[in-house]
Amino acid sequence: MWQRFFADQGFYIGDMFEHAADRHGAVPVTLDRALDVAPEAGLEHTYRTMADVVAELSARLWAAGVRPSSWSRARVASGRYHVTPGRYRHYKGKEYVVIGVARHSETEEELVVYRQDYGDGGLWVRPAAMFLETVNASGSTQPRFAYVAAE
Repeated sequence: MWQRFFADQGFYIGDMFEHAADRHGAVPVTLDRALDVAPEAGLEHTYRTMADVVAELSARLWAAGVRPSSWSRARVASGRYHVTPGRYRHYKGKEYVVIGVARHSETEEELVVYRQDYGDGGLWVRPAAMFLETVNASGSTQPRFAYVAAE
């Protein structure tokens, strides 16, 4: 299967959603349950919003270090995240080293534990969903944190 790649933005899981959006963009789509990968998106969509959800998932997988040759770098299943430890570049340019994923003691929310690779090397935590999301910066959608390499 042919896949399109975009530098530092990810890859398309498949063109089916994008082609459908091009042809039927505003046609309503109602799901019988929320998508596991985007429960906040709800049940009411259009072909365009479904294509956007797939593009967002592709970008999140890319940011977590998933490449077509290594599909096991990130998993998001049943609300559980796996972020590969290693070096990541924040969309603003600075680098960080991910140590692992921890859970909040009260809410059990998954938090990525990472340290800045500059200054005092401070430790930080960020919700895993936020760590893996994309941001719109300088007119383009890109991962908040892009996987660079193993540490």
